[in-house]
Amino acid sequence: MTALKNNNVDYDVLGSSYYPFWSTNDNNGNGLGKGANTPNNLEAVEKMVRDNFGKEFVVLETGWTNSLQD
Repeated sequence: MTALKNNNVDYDVLGSSYYPFWSTNDNNGNGLGKGANTPNNLEAVEKMVRDNFGKEFVVLETGWTNSLQD
C-alpha cells in the first residue's frame, strides 16, 4: 500500500482474501502453525489500513477446510 500511496494511485477500498486455516503466521509475521491467522489478526489489518492509509478494507474471499484427509 505504501507503493500505491507513493505513486499516487487512487483507490477507495483495499480487498484481500482471508484463508485462516492455511495461514501459518500471525499479523506480525510470527510463525504459529496452521490456523494462526485469527479474526483478531484480520481486525488488526483492517485497523492498519484505516489508520495508516485512510482506506476501507474488505474481505473478498474466504475459505476453510472441510476435511483433514488427503
